[in-house]
Amino acid sequence: MKQNVAVVAAMTAYYIFRGRVVTGSKRLSDVLNDRLTDYVDIEDVRVYNLKSPQTPIDTPKTLYLRKREIEVIAILEEHIADPSGRLYSYVERVKKPAIMYVHTYRVYGLMALRSKRESMGPLIREGDVFTPMIQAEILSATNPHIRVKTPVALVNVNSFEAFSFVEEQA
Repeated sequence: MKQNVAVVAAMTAYYIFRGRVVTGSKRLSDVLNDRLTDYVDIEDVRVYNLKSPQTPIDTPKTLYLRKREIEVIAILEEHIADPSGRLYSYVERVKKPAIMYVHTYRVYGLMALRSKRESMGPLIREGDVFTPMIQAEILSATNPHIRVKTPVALVNVNSFEAFSFVEEQA
């Protein structure tokens, strides 16, 4: 069986964990939203302190990160071996510029909505905890030197305090 792999930077209130997540036949978002597990396994990890992220403070081979502690996770690369195995098909969404205010981060990007009129919040399926921000930029609220640009960020909806839509310039 081919394995899907994601290179990630998982951000918590105090640390950044950078490494690889092997997700088997699932996508990373499916692994994070799986309610049967409380942890995600990260391999070849470098652990950084949020206040001083210049050099890793630890480099474990494998780390088990509690999902509920993740505020936002940047998918730096994702290698999908077989996308045809998904349980549901892709549905086009309206993408609207937005800002999510997470406990210790601000996430700028495009929020996926079901329609142009939907403004009740991030698009998630019932039971999902992590919602995507597309073409995201993540900024630390506590360290101005931390700025991560990524094609997709997954934001823990239990960690964000507010969101707003960015008015488009005419």
